[in-house]
This record gives sequence, C-alpha cells and structure tokens, in this order.
Amino acid sequence: MDQSVMRGGYIGKRKRSPIWTFFTAVDETHACCNICKNKLSYETTVTNLTKHMMKKHPTVRLKELQRASCNIQVNEEAIDEPIPGPSRISTLEPENNALNPAYRLPSRDTIVNTLLPSIYEEVSHDVERACFTIKKACVTADYWTSVDNESFMAVTAHYLDEEFKMNSLLLEVSVFNIVRTIRNELRWPHLGCFAHNLNLIIKDALAEFSDLIEKVKTIVCHFKRSSLANSKLLECQVTAGKEAKEIIQDVPTRWNSTFHMIERFVELESFIRTTVALLDADLPHLTTKEWKTLQLLCKILKPFEDATTMASGENYITASLVIVVVNGLRDVCAVLLNSPDVLQDAFAKNTVTNLNHSLLNRLGNVENDKIRATSTFLDLRFKDVAFKNKLTAENVKWQLTNSVANMLNEGVDDQVDNNQAMDNSTDFQQLTLSLWDSFDRKVSEHKPKGTINSRALLEINRYLEEGIISRKLDPLLCCILYIIPSLV
Repeated sequence: MDQSVMRGGYIGKRKRSPIWTFFTAVDETHACCNICKNKLSYETTVTNLTKHMMKKHPTVRLKELQRASCNIQVNEEAIDEPIPGPSRISTLEPENNALNPAYRLPSRDTIVNTLLPSIYEEVSHDVERACFTIKKACVTADYWTSVDNESFMAVTAHYLDEEFKMNSLLLEVSVFNIVRTIRNELRWPHLGCFAHNLNLIIKDALAEFSDLIEKVKTIVCHFKRSSLANSKLLECQVTAGKEAKEIIQDVPTRWNSTFHMIERFVELESFIRTTVALLDADLPHLTTKEWKTLQLLCKILKPFEDATTMASGENYITASLVIVVVNGLRDVCAVLLNSPDVLQDAFAKNTVTNLNHSLLNRLGNVENDKIRATSTFLDLRFKDVAFKNKLTAENVKWQLTNSVANMLNEGVDDQVDNNQAMDNSTDFQQLTLSLWDSFDRKVSEHKPKGTINSRALLEINRYLEEGIISRKLDPLLCCILYIIPSLV
C-alpha cells in the first residue's frame, strides 16, 4: 500500500530520497528548494534536484547525507515529545519508547558536512534578500579568541526598517582584519567600541586596589567552594529577618562583574563578618578602613557601571549616548573630588583623579567627533542641550542646515522636472478653455518666499523649539510621529 505524506499543502507519495531534506513538493512534478526558494521540475526522478544542489549550493555535501540516510529514520510520532536526559548530541542516549529503536543519530561528518551547510545556505539567502532592502547601515566588528588560541572576528550590520525598528544581520565570521579594510579600502569612518574603552578605563583605576580586591576574592572563593560556609552565611541572613543573598564571584574578562562582587560584598558586610568569625578557616582580615574604602569604591564606580550597561545595549541606538554619558561621568568625577569622604581617603582621591584623566586620554573631546555629535543633536532626548560647548552645538546645527538645504534643493529639482513633463504633455492635447487656466498659470509662476537655506534653517529651528522627550523613551519610535520629515 502506498504511503502518503503532506508537504506544503500537497499530499503525495512519501519521499524516501535524502535529497528531500532540502526540498518541499509543490505538486506531482514540481518542488521548492528550502534554501533559495526556487521552484524546480522533478517529474519521476530527483536528478534535477540533485544537480540544483550541486550547482547552487555546493557547500552541502550530499554524499555524506546519502551514506547516513539509512540511519536518519525517526519515529515521527515521538519527535514532538520531549526527550529526557542530557541535551548534548555526544551524550544523548535513546530511551525506551522515546525514539524508534532503529534510529541512530547522524554522524559528526553528516552534521558538519551536510546539515549545517544546508542551514548556512538557507540563512545566507535570507540575509542576501534582506540586504537589498537596506538603504544605510552601521557595521560593527567583534573580536574573540577560541580555546585553541585562534582569533576570530564577526561582522554585523545594524539598520532601521521602514517602521524604525532596530535590526541586525551577521554578515561574516573570519580572521580577516575588517578594521583595516574599512579604513583603507572602503574609506568608511571607524568608531572604536565605547564600552571597551570604558572597560579599559576602569581596569586602569582598579589596579591601585589590587591587594584589597585580592583579599575580597579570596573570601568570596572560600564561600563559593565551601557549602558549609555558604549555608551559614545564608542562615545568618535569614535569622536577622533579611532576604538570603549569595556572594557574587567576578569574571576576569568583565570589570563590571568585579563591581558587582564588591557591591554585594559590602551589602553583606555584617553577615560576612559574623560568619567568618564562626568559621575555622584561614581567611584574610579586612580592617574597618578597608571596609570603608570598599564602600567608597562602590560609590565611585556605580556611575561607570551604569554607563557600561547603557553602552552595551543591542536593541536601541547607543552612538548618541556617548557625549551625554562622557560629560555626565566627568561631572560625577568633579563632584566626587569635592566630596569630604573622598578627600579624606588617599586611595579614593587618586582613583577619581585617574578616572577623570583616563576619560580625557582614551576618549578625547567626544564633542569634536562629527558622527557622534550629529547623532546626539538629532536624538529627540538630547538635541543641543547635551553639549557643554555651545560653539560645537552651533557648528553641528549649521552642518545639518546645509544637509537639509541640499535635500530640499534636490526636491525642487525633481518638482521642476515633473512640471516640465506635465507642460510637454499638454502640448499634445487639444486647446480647451477652463476656469482654472489663469489660476494654474499664477501657481506655475509663483516662487516660494525665502531661499533654500532659510527654509532649511526654519526646519532646524522648529526641531529645536519642540520639547525634548523623556530620556526613557525610544527616540526611534518618536521619530515616526515627528512633524519635520526632512530630519526624519
């Protein structure tokens, strides 16, 4: 008896060839490629489909799939059921009644050489189609090193769709130096990672507290390793009627994890002191002055931790935040340097001074960065209020005025071309009298008052006169409703 199966709405005979992993039957003679969505004819054999895969998707190795096809026969009724036990392929063992007893997992070669390339081809085509809809994009590069000490770099494009929603596309992962290419060949402007610079600034400042932080790490590690010590710490908090909180251990590659470790350590100071006194362990002793220094360190680093969190966002724009954040951090440093508790602690005072100097040395005058200054000016949350140097804000204003004037000028040229086309078309029509003749003639001879530059300046001034939105709102969503289309 023929077995049937539904594929994409078409019910036909069950497809036993492994090539059908990459195709969906449309009707009795046509199939659709799951990767590139092309429609192909197959009639009674799959030769045409195989040729298509070999020509259009050569990264998918069909031979490995054919060799493993006998092992990839899954009980379809059991697929939707959750499989108990470990989730890794290397450790997964079939359970009774969970999978078909004849089922064996695909081999490593099949996964690496056939299944993953198929997914790669499909995603690659989706990315390629999406790229045709992008008008402008921002390209970012992320670097990391594998456990085999191989350096890799991921290139991602970020863009706004028609609804002003942020989208991202991974374009490439390779060992190629994209930064050199962007600067020298494409000649695109390159901006360093703001969050990474903040990370370096904080690490420089924390170097002065290395001995004290090492003491904290030793105590934290003991509580993490000893279940007895940890349980006593939690019990001590519960006895005092407080919510039980565990100690946080830092991650060497992330400075803010060190901040979170110190912050939680200071928060649990009384409970840690009590628990350590009850433990029979050789742990470092922190003096009262050292505890106070840790409290000051949390107070100093909290604004920088907030800045790092804001600069690491993925679903909102961050370039316009740089000027506001840097100016805010410098103001915080100025306030701290006049704080009595900081002035009385030599380590804290030196830390704040070093942070202030590092902000200038590593980032420079961020208001002079044309791209960041323009993005800040056009952010509905900041506009020209974010600038400390009013002359810089005026320069950005005039640069934007010229840009708007150029856009308006292009619009006038298009309108002139359209009017000329309409005038030429009327020459071929019969002359008839109309009550609108004299009015239309006056409209065609009418010229708007003022120059293109004055109209552009008017739009910029209207933008600045509008109220600034809350910094908690998404400026991209507000741009859709904004009344000045030239700036949107």
